[in-house]
Amino acid sequence: MKFSEPPETPIHQKDGTPSQRDKSILPQTIDFVEPEADHRMRHQRFIRQQLHELEVKQSVMKRQLSELHGHRLADRLRSVEIEQRRLASASFNVSRQIAGLDKLHGSMLELLEDVEAIQGKFEKTVPDMRREIAKVEFGVAQAASEQGLVREEVHNAAKSIQAMAVSVSALQEERDTVKRLQGEVRQLKDELARIRSASVLHREMAHNRLEKVSCFNIGGTSGQCLVQRSFMVVSWLFGTHSHYMPETFFMKGN
Repeated sequence: MKFSEPPETPIHQKDGTPSQRDKSILPQTIDFVEPEADHRMRHQRFIRQQLHELEVKQSVMKRQLSELHGHRLADRLRSVEIEQRRLASASFNVSRQIAGLDKLHGSMLELLEDVEAIQGKFEKTVPDMRREIAKVEFGVAQAASEQGLVREEVHNAAKSIQAMAVSVSALQEERDTVKRLQGEVRQLKDELARIRSASVLHREMAHNRLEKVSCFNIGGTSGQCLVQRSFMVVSWLFGTHSHYMPETFFMKGN
């Protein structure tokens, strides 16, 4: 049993349904082609259904993916913006720090130049400083020796002051003794003055008696005796001694 070969033209249309030409050919091969065509049709419908479902799923997945991608892009965009802001702030801080470092570097260079200048001046002044240090050391040694002499002089002065204190104490004692002696001398002078006064009175009284006796023995009057007695008292008080005796006085008076 021979099978007729199918024509080279397509059996079905693009949508899967048989064309008019196919329908005219179908009765010739109905026994063998119809089951296969039915199978193919079912298979095509299944594939179309699967493709449709896949397309629906693909569209859903695309939509979800686009939404997810949009959300992710928004999140990433926000994170990128935040990161960009952080980087901008960090860049500003870094630029400011760099400017500060530049200023610090310039200041350090100026400081280094100043230090080098000071070092040069110091190296130039080192000999002078050494000479000054030597002078100061010599002055310190001289001051130490003078300090020793001053201490010795102070010690001697302290001894002298102690001796002077002893002498002053002795002088004070002597002064007290002199004052006491002066008081005693004043007392003695007062007593001597009183004794002299008493002696003068005693002598006057004795002379009065003697003159009275001598005057009456000579034979003079009472007035002559009084004048003679007064003259002798005055002569004795002033320390003068007349070379005239009473008799001579009275003789000259006569």
